[in-house]
Amino acid sequence: ALDPIELLARVSPLAFVQMAVMGYVWEWDSLSQNYEKFFETKVWVSAVGSGVMAFLLNVANFWTNLMTSPVTVTVGGNVKQVLTIILSILIFQNNVTIWGAVGMFTTILGAIYYQRVR
Repeated sequence: ALDPIELLARVSPLAFVQMAVMGYVWEWDSLSQNYEKFFETKVWVSAVGSGVMAFLLNVANFWTNLMTSPVTVTVGGNVKQVLTIILSILIFQNNVTIWGAVGMFTTILGAIYYQRVR
């Protein structure tokens, strides 16, 4: 098994090339029309900051998987999604369908069951 940082070092250059090609193919018109904005400091700060945050998120995710298990991370992610939906209901008064409520309830029950079994 590869160390998480080594895996990122091997995968990141390929991901960069892939994203550069896709950006050229699908975003060229927008980039060429707004060329002067490309050299603004806030654009570069935003791009570099976003890249650093994505890198740190990947490192944290790899280490979490290493310390627990992929299933535990997935269960935690599902619970996070349910909590995000519940907060959006409370804060923004979003409507919930009966199937949405059943799905959230099932997810919470599954997480509780997983915790007891594990």
